[in-house]
Amino acid sequence: ERPQIYALQFIQSNNIPYQNLLLTAANDLVCFWRIEERFRPSDRQTDQNANKPTERQMIFHSSLQFARINPSGDTYINQFGGARNPENEIYVFDSAFSEASNLVGAALSDGTCRIVSLDTTVDTTNDAINENQCVLSLPHGYFPGARGGHLTALSWDKTGRRLATCIASGRVVLWTIVQEENDGYIFLKPSCVAILNGGHDPGRPLFGAKYCGGTDERILLTWGT
Repeated sequence: ERPQIYALQFIQSNNIPYQNLLLTAANDLVCFWRIEERFRPSDRQTDQNANKPTERQMIFHSSLQFARINPSGDTYINQFGGARNPENEIYVFDSAFSEASNLVGAALSDGTCRIVSLDTTVDTTNDAINENQCVLSLPHGYFPGARGGHLTALSWDKTGRRLATCIASGRVVLWTIVQEENDGYIFLKPSCVAILNGGHDPGRPLFGAKYCGGTDERILLTWGT
């Protein structure tokens, strides 16, 4: 089966290797692409259009691949994809990059949200991603019902410190992500600040969220079935 793309975003990172790229999410991957403009000589070109590109090409740059988390690891992390995903298979349902914080978030089908800093992860091998990612999850009891806790969407605010994650069961979980630097390394410290219920059909998935409402972005808009 061909990959199904669930998210894309043009990004402008402060980190030079990730400037002016296109982000796409499909299967268990978040990929970054360069968009190159190419010029083809033509006898019909005039002075007016001589400097205009005649075609654009996507060239692979790098990728983040997310894997299952070892349940016997040192830190317990809840993974619960629900009855539709009992094996907690990994699919990226949404991904977004924050230009303010240089953080990439990925909403996964196993009920976790993975956060990766582009400032610290130039090495994009699987081992590096697993070591440098921050994993957001809540206890199993927060997500009753067959749909479970798999995530359907996420959204950053403009500061890159607030994150809203949408749950397949109709809830919205709000997080704050604080970055702290120590000995040249950046550590991500997440906190769950609220779980929102109501406003949508119970047990039905949400498809997106967006912070809005002025400079402080005190309004959260969500949409679903």
